[in-house]
Amino acid sequence: MIPLNKQSIMLVFCFVCFAKSKAQNYTYSAALDTVKKSGFYKINITPQLSAHIKTDFTDIRIADEKGKWIPHLIKNSLPLFEPFSFTEFPLLTNKVNDSGKSILIVESNTNKKNKENISKNISEIILFIKNASVSRNASISGSNDKNKWFIIKENILVENNYETNDNYFVTSIKFSKSDYRYFKIIIENDKADPLNVIKVGSYNYPINDNIVNDFFTNPAPVYSQNDSSNGKSYIKIKNNEAYHINKLQIRTGGVKFFKRSANIYAAKNDSTENEIGYNSLLTFEISSAGPYEFYIKNFKAKYLYLVIDNEDNPPLQIKNVETQQRITKVIAYLEKDKKYFLLLDNAAAAKPDYDLEIFKDSIPAAIDTIGFGMLQNISASVIAAQKSNNNKWWLWPSIIIALSMLGFLTYKLLGEIKKSEK
Repeated sequence: MIPLNKQSIMLVFCFVCFAKSKAQNYTYSAALDTVKKSGFYKINITPQLSAHIKTDFTDIRIADEKGKWIPHLIKNSLPLFEPFSFTEFPLLTNKVNDSGKSILIVESNTNKKNKENISKNISEIILFIKNASVSRNASISGSNDKNKWFIIKENILVENNYETNDNYFVTSIKFSKSDYRYFKIIIENDKADPLNVIKVGSYNYPINDNIVNDFFTNPAPVYSQNDSSNGKSYIKIKNNEAYHINKLQIRTGGVKFFKRSANIYAAKNDSTENEIGYNSLLTFEISSAGPYEFYIKNFKAKYLYLVIDNEDNPPLQIKNVETQQRITKVIAYLEKDKKYFLLLDNAAAAKPDYDLEIFKDSIPAAIDTIGFGMLQNISASVIAAQKSNNNKWWLWPSIIIALSMLGFLTYKLLGEIKKSEK
């Protein structure tokens, strides 16, 4: 349990007294730091906070000391996918061949508009793909006549690099600058159903340019590995709390060259470590050619299971496991010298409907970050505050009784002294 100090206890107690009807369904609270000047501020949702927030961020609120909700926005570090800066490439071929591979052929410069918006050299192609919890290996080649093809890059991992608010995700294929007119992307499906590629194109800028420090690293988990006789390795991963997770990083050893199929599962119930009752999150391929970072649609879990299919090969040695969450911010207008609180963890909470959403484009791009104090369990804080308050009510009677007893003893002592003098 997080230790409580007298000031934070009384702050939470006073806040809850004002806001009892609204705050009673929220489990945790944290006081925001002092607001030095009025204006918009952002609050980073750290792993400490995300452990007590739903993955859709609907159960977080900002309130003043009277319990009044303060309108806020939720903003994450996703790149800005502006339609005006995106050039879609004509998708000339989109088929699955007899060996089960997806073949995509696009034309990068077909008209005057494209030539104005895209430089002659291309170093990144963006795929928009219908949501799927799988990853695939791919390669990309270039050609100027669609007859002779020349390899550009191999062992490309096609996965959920960037989530969107719609029913598709975005993946980026980066390579050395190329001026080919046509590009062919081959996606290995390994006899499984293909990915549903919606459109292909390129932005006028690398989409990573819009992201700075876009992930928080969660506290290091504890993990253990069990290499079974059935040719599979089971890696049990335990986090301190049920943090939000968007990315998994794995470091391996023991085998120099490998290419294995793997699955990651999350426990349905964070109170159990048993492998029974797990949801499958992602099927992917781990290879000595890399990469070792795997993107997953945002979820939260305390217990994870990584299952690697070794087949007839010697098992890999897992050297390190790391989970990360995409940086998400709460943005709100705060007034100078007013006290504000974060409220978290309410299973019944729904997304609030604030007018601020309409004016989000008017919020300055550069705003200050405001911190917060220690996370407090509201019910525990109230009980502690009530006990502290009750103790103060007994303080004066105790003092009066002590003074009365002292006066009585003094009176008796004086009486004895007078008798002895006579």
